Amino acid sequence: MNYASVSIFKEGKYGCAMVAMDMSSMEWWHGISSGVGDSALEAEMQAVLLSLQWAEMQHWDNFTIISDSKVLVEAIRSKNTPDWKYAN
Repeated sequence: MNYASVSIFKEGKYGCAMVAMDMSSMEWWHGISSGVGDSALEAEMQAVLLSLQWAEMQHWDNFTIISDSKVLVEAIRSKNTPDWKYAN
């Protein structure tokens, strides 16, 4: 299973979305969310969280999440919190 997530952050508000595809059945799903936050990095984190929550609800335990946020990807890979000086 593969996921792609996207987020938009402006003036303290964010919108995010995720798209998922089951490679074996070629079925597609999507989800959206919005809220308030402090940074573009937080918006990216919300998009990934949306993907993880959706995967859990579908009982998927083998999947890939794709994000264009280098700071977030490096934080997840290293299992450390992101460097918040790069948040905006």
